[in-house]
Amino acid sequence: LDRHRDPLDSVPVEIDLEIGGHHVTGSIGNAGPGVLVWWRTGGLRARDRIEVRLLQLALAAAGHDPAGATALSIERGAPRATRFPAPEGAGDRLLAWLSAWEQGRSALLPFFPETSLAYAKALAGGADEDEAEAREKARAAARDAWFGAPGPWGGSGEAARDSYLQLVYDDRDPVTDGFEALAADLLAPLAGAAR
Repeated sequence: LDRHRDPLDSVPVEIDLEIGGHHVTGSIGNAGPGVLVWWRTGGLRARDRIEVRLLQLALAAAGHDPAGATALSIERGAPRATRFPAPEGAGDRLLAWLSAWEQGRSALLPFFPETSLAYAKALAGGADEDEAEAREKARAAARDAWFGAPGPWGGSGEAARDSYLQLVYDDRDPVTDGFEALAADLLAPLAGAAR
């Protein structure tokens, strides 16, 4: 954290943005000149990657200029810095997230951080393949993330670790048309962005 003292000590950036019929307000801390710094004392999870990207999108859409973001975490006992480049098309990307949030307020949204990111990463990794083959590999990656490896007390995937998902989905396959469209639309830009 010491290497990132300037953004960590900076005054939070105020956001007040009208976009697509939504009014987004709030403040974003740790956003210094040209960079956003995010940190946690554990591994970088899918939901953390999404949070970093949403903060970047809000900053960029509101007219602030973060060159990128750095997520600091602890991976297998060692510090790690994951860098996210500045997002392109921030207003459109943020609007897609806001539209999904709005849909989720009135209906069950087939979006799950780990499973959706696994789908988007596999889909992005198969860009050189036939589209049908790439989608099938992405579906397999999503199912692996969702169900995980079988064990004596059930699977080890995202669904097994989240009691809300267990209650709602009851071991059903999450890969539906709605799931694929959301994962690709919301997470494709993020899938290959972090390094």
